[in-house]
Amino acid sequence: MHAQEQSQTTTAVPDNGTDQQKPELPQAETDAIVVTGSRITQHGYAMPTPVTVLTAQLLEQSAPSNLPDALNKTPQFQNSLGQATSLTNADRPYSGNYLDLRGVGPVRALVLLDGRRVPPTSYEGTVDTNLLPQLLVQRIDVVTAGASAVYGSDAVSGVVNFVLDTKFNGVKGVAQRSVSQRGDNGGYRTGIAAGTGFANDRGHVEFSVERFVSDGIPSKKDRPGQSSDYLFLGSGTAADPYKIYPNTNFSFVSRGGLAVSGPFAGQQFLPGGVLAPFNPGTIIGNRGLATGGEDSASSSNGNTVLSASLKTLQSFGRLSYEIVDGVEAYVQGGYAESRNHYNALEDNFRVFIPIYSGNPYLSDAAQAQLTATNTPSFTINRADDRVSNLDTYVDTVNRAYNLTAGFKGDISPRLHFEAYYTHGDTKLKTRRNESENTRFFAAIDAVDQGEFQNNVANGNIVCRVTLTNPGLYPGCTPLNLLGEGSSSPEALAWQQGITRFAVRNKLDEWNVNVGGDVVDLWAGPLAINIGADYRKQSLEQTSNADPSIPLDITGLRGISPNAARFVYTNVGVANGSYNVKEVYGEFALPLLRDAAFAKSLDLNGAIRYTDYSTSGSVVTWKAGLTYAPIPSIRFRGTVSRDIRAPTLYDFFAGRSFNSTVLNDRLTGVSGVATTFGGGNLQLKPEIAKTYTAGVVLQPDFLPGFSLSADYYDLTIRNAITSLDAGTIADTCFASGGTDPVCSRIVRPFPTSNTTTANFPTSVDVSPINGASLHTRGIDVDASYDFNLDMGATPVSVRLQGLANYDLKFISATGASQAGRTFDTTSAFPRMRLTMNATLSTEHADLFIQGRYFTRTKLSDLALAGSGYGVFDPVHAPAAFYMDMTLTGHIGGLGGSISPFISVNNLLDKKPPLIPAVANPGVTYPTILALYDVVGRAVTAGVRFKF
Repeated sequence: MHAQEQSQTTTAVPDNGTDQQKPELPQAETDAIVVTGSRITQHGYAMPTPVTVLTAQLLEQSAPSNLPDALNKTPQFQNSLGQATSLTNADRPYSGNYLDLRGVGPVRALVLLDGRRVPPTSYEGTVDTNLLPQLLVQRIDVVTAGASAVYGSDAVSGVVNFVLDTKFNGVKGVAQRSVSQRGDNGGYRTGIAAGTGFANDRGHVEFSVERFVSDGIPSKKDRPGQSSDYLFLGSGTAADPYKIYPNTNFSFVSRGGLAVSGPFAGQQFLPGGVLAPFNPGTIIGNRGLATGGEDSASSSNGNTVLSASLKTLQSFGRLSYEIVDGVEAYVQGGYAESRNHYNALEDNFRVFIPIYSGNPYLSDAAQAQLTATNTPSFTINRADDRVSNLDTYVDTVNRAYNLTAGFKGDISPRLHFEAYYTHGDTKLKTRRNESENTRFFAAIDAVDQGEFQNNVANGNIVCRVTLTNPGLYPGCTPLNLLGEGSSSPEALAWQQGITRFAVRNKLDEWNVNVGGDVVDLWAGPLAINIGADYRKQSLEQTSNADPSIPLDITGLRGISPNAARFVYTNVGVANGSYNVKEVYGEFALPLLRDAAFAKSLDLNGAIRYTDYSTSGSVVTWKAGLTYAPIPSIRFRGTVSRDIRAPTLYDFFAGRSFNSTVLNDRLTGVSGVATTFGGGNLQLKPEIAKTYTAGVVLQPDFLPGFSLSADYYDLTIRNAITSLDAGTIADTCFASGGTDPVCSRIVRPFPTSNTTTANFPTSVDVSPINGASLHTRGIDVDASYDFNLDMGATPVSVRLQGLANYDLKFISATGASQAGRTFDTTSAFPRMRLTMNATLSTEHADLFIQGRYFTRTKLSDLALAGSGYGVFDPVHAPAAFYMDMTLTGHIGGLGGSISPFISVNNLLDKKPPLIPAVANPGVTYPTILALYDVVGRAVTAGVRFKF
């Protein structure tokens, strides 16, 4: 395929030499371009695998923030994880930019840098693409079909290859500032790149340094809608559909503490420890949720982050030298760093908190009633907004180092080789400030020192444990939970701690491959590529809250012996490695040329044998065919067998415990449940089968026009999945207790017991094989380049459209997701469309982009057995967004200066009100995977090149 830096994009397939609509490249460049999807270089060879090629220039106009943000505006990417992902906890460091092809998960898309595997940057084996160098990126190739036989494991949904300009000469850079119309989400980007030849151009050196900062949107309250705590309430039936209600809360929690056992059950505590009746509001449905209650509370006050802040630093350098004619030695490396800061879910929500008789914060009347009834203790449920005013921040820093060294060149005029070694080392560190369980239980167990020691009160309130076990909790500050606002700042601060974990991924890879035209046949040369690859990966994870280490609860009352150290974030340790040995081969065989019924007919095939030290051997393969009856029409199709191997974390993750708010449909209780997980050494690779069939049109009567349409069908068997606690509980409930996932829920009683006492005690979220995913649909890519005769000011015009239509999407839970929305963070519209137009003159470019997706049907996974529930409204609406970039060109000094202004969401389209069905106050009430919550945003800056 010929790819031109001057063009905005390149059609998904090569043009068999009919490239009349695009400017010519120097012969030296066109002789060596290999488009992702095949390791074979063959001029005029039409790839059977669909590939979309997007130039850096197009992507910068689409989203000046960074290249991955622009990719996420194209239809093939959906539900990617990034800054706007709903981040409530710290155990999943997804505040980077993790690309998701086809919506089947970031772990199933392989990320490459110049055709080489990028070391993972998260413990889940995925790559934060914000860490890749961007100023020297020439284009990004997106393979939208399986490519494991060509590139190895993980290329199930496709490949995203960041292709660098390794022969850049000159100096270029960028400086820009951005801000939303509402004055937030500000940021800046600066960067410079330079390259030059030396030693009569036998050698070449280049480097780039870039800095990007985005302040994000710190709180959900910074946008309309959150302050009213909207939620869908109801039973989801035709008689009682889900409807949107404001001012929603849990009906079993109060801000000052609701007694749920003992003689005060059903009453709440007011400031001063005074007991009063509890008004939960109007309870709607059977899930412990209500609206309008003056006394009930939610699990958050809405201060959790809407869009995380982001700071990145990327540096890259490359040196190459032609050591002998036709053989080049090269070394390249880089350092990148990404930092995120955001407010996570507040730790103000606790249930079944024990309060003991003799607690000095009890009123005299309440203590007298406990004494009269001989009640040693009772429990309360509490969610005080003032507790959440503490800084429950999350800080994440990700540092990545990589080095590649190798040789490439010509063995003969027709055979070429490359051999390289890559070393990658990434270190991710996360820390969060949150409540520490042992300190919390020490602080709430308060006594009067005199009363406790000699039955004579002296008014000195202390932690009981400081008297029973002196020195065990130095500085313990008694915590008063009886009444809203009763907790002192000093007591709240003392019971908090810092939970930390760190992840280190290392990759060492050796690769050698040889390819070229080996023999001339009746229809052209037979091209092959053969190679071998050895890869070793290791993972080390450390934590100060390893849940496999039992807590020392000496001297404490009311705390479970199985409790984790912190309320939410308790990540286990992991340590493991594996090696992978591979051999592979690929061929391109021309079958016909210039026949009566065929301008061309080509067969392509690839096979790879892979041996994992952990899970054994597997064979992947691909076969493809292209047929052009006439030069302007080409048909293509592929079938492939692909794999995704278990990640090191899937295998070796240590025991982990976390707390999560669980909406349990079986008991009708929304409460805090414990989730636990860990590695599974029995996991096997996922097996995928992909079929594609398409057509490419480049009519002679319309020069500059290209259109491709491709059907795809992807099925993944034995998919590795780690379902969250809510999905497991909902799936089990929808099946009536018969689904295999029900075994992952631990309850006090059988599922036939639907009382509140049968709320889950724990949920196993460890990874397993067994799920299946199936998606099929149609991709369309169209472009049209032409010139307008405007007299003295000629104008060149490029129109392009990318579309995706989902015919079917069956998720790992068995849910039919095409055209549906299941929560506020993922959605699967039937159709997604991106259109853009570029008008270019000598002095300026105007880029206009429109993005559209169809409406989705609101659905509740827990009600899968009855059509996914009844909602009012029924659908999340379709939406259209418009972006615009105006760029000027000022010549002189042997280069150009290009000031630009870019407006995202030009029409300032507001997100619709689409709240969640559980957990009031936690998530912003719209579908973050679809709708823009930032609003109109402006970026202004300048690019230069000399």
